[in-house]
Amino acid sequence: MSIKTAFKPLTDLLRKPVSVLKQLLGQGCSPGCLALGVAVGATIGLAPLVWGTSLLCAALAWRLKLNQLAVQVGNYACYPLQIALFVPFLLAGQKLFLLSAQASSLEAWRVALVTDPLLFLRNFWLANLYALVIWLLLAPLFFYGFFLPLRALLLRWKSTFISLQNTP
Repeated sequence: MSIKTAFKPLTDLLRKPVSVLKQLLGQGCSPGCLALGVAVGATIGLAPLVWGTSLLCAALAWRLKLNQLAVQVGNYACYPLQIALFVPFLLAGQKLFLLSAQASSLEAWRVALVTDPLLFLRNFWLANLYALVIWLLLAPLFFYGFFLPLRALLLRWKSTFISLQNTP
């Protein structure tokens, strides 16, 4: 298997967001503002929530007057990461708040879901709350981890776009 075919699913996944960002750059959006919007969307998109990251991103973009499309691009691009990080956030929250591994194991949740759905909802809600605390602690790192490289990349794309416009 060649490297090109190994990374094909990833390049296919990123093709649309990259295209949207290049279009926004071509329409005159500044690289800094676009990077800020995508970084905010990606950071919110990593939150261990089972609902509403799109709504949170839309509300935050409106409140901070960020480009809605850039924020949603960051949010949607992070869905695979959000799914991959959901359980690690839950486990880290469990360790931070010193919950017993027995009470919050997947088997205990499965049994609670069948026998007492309200207990399951209570336990899952608390575990999700603890996971959100972990996400809040890591959110600044996520934000700058997205923002700084993305701003550099968008600045390079912008200079390439300008040089292509100026060539006869």
